[in-house]
Amino acid sequence: LYQMICSTVERVTREYEEDSQIFVDVIADLKSWIDSDSKRIELRKKRLVDAEAGRDESATARAAVKAVIEQQRLQDAPGFIVEFMQKTWGNILFLAYLQKNRQIEPWQEALDTMDSLLWTVSVQRCRDDRSAILARLPGLLKALRKGLESVNHDTPAVTEFFSQLERVHMQVMQRAEAQAIAQPEAAHTGDQQPGGAQRLTTEPGPANQAAPDSDQTQQAAPKLAQAQSLAVGQWVEIHEHNNKKRCRLVAILRNSGKRIFINRTGSKAAELEVEEIAAMLDAGEMLLLEDAQLFDKALTSIIDGLRKQQHVAVGA
Repeated sequence: LYQMICSTVERVTREYEEDSQIFVDVIADLKSWIDSDSKRIELRKKRLVDAEAGRDESATARAAVKAVIEQQRLQDAPGFIVEFMQKTWGNILFLAYLQKNRQIEPWQEALDTMDSLLWTVSVQRCRDDRSAILARLPGLLKALRKGLESVNHDTPAVTEFFSQLERVHMQVMQRAEAQAIAQPEAAHTGDQQPGGAQRLTTEPGPANQAAPDSDQTQQAAPKLAQAQSLAVGQWVEIHEHNNKKRCRLVAILRNSGKRIFINRTGSKAAELEVEEIAAMLDAGEMLLLEDAQLFDKALTSIIDGLRKQQHVAVGA
């Protein structure tokens, strides 16, 4: 933009004599260039925001799946079931979680299938549970196949899994009596489900940090509130390593709460937590810019550039 304005000024200075048509021409050229540049920047910004939002959703989904699986008592399950849950079914849960905001059924079905599978192979099942296990099997096997088909799982591996599962079910239904389950080291959290698994009751979020003392909290509160109130579109000036860079807030990620900033060309300039922004505001490393300040800075930069060119020309 700076170079375009400079070339426009130079053209007017060089070509203008009496015909004012040149002003119409350069203004039209400048508007056309600005429109084209704005569209390019907007497209780059959209791609960046979409990519960051996708990464944010994926990280949240993986954390949710990890938490759900860790809540299960897998230590008593057969080894192939543990591997299946952690890898194969974990991927199915991951994909279902990504759809959860648009369609809750796949996520709920994946959780119910996991509960049912673990219930049928639990050490607490025995021949007394034969009727209950047989009643569950048709729906369970259908749900397992549906989930595996959704991720195009390897056919030979699927065949081997169901063969192993059939053998385990036969062993369970012939077991004389139920076995005691290993007690977990710490109490699980969440709501207990009929199948024995526990459900995650809260969305995963950033790791909890140690609470600061009251003096630090009171001192940081105004800047933290200011950081939280920054709206999309806000321009800021960041000072780091004796350099200044101006960038614009373009996205507040829904899950992590991170703030994404881009520079004037649409490239990513910073990714910051609210607490980081508050600390930078408090240290004077970030300044909030208003539209008038942006115009003044741009105008000053252009004038300084023209003066330097003039000095060079005089010196020559």
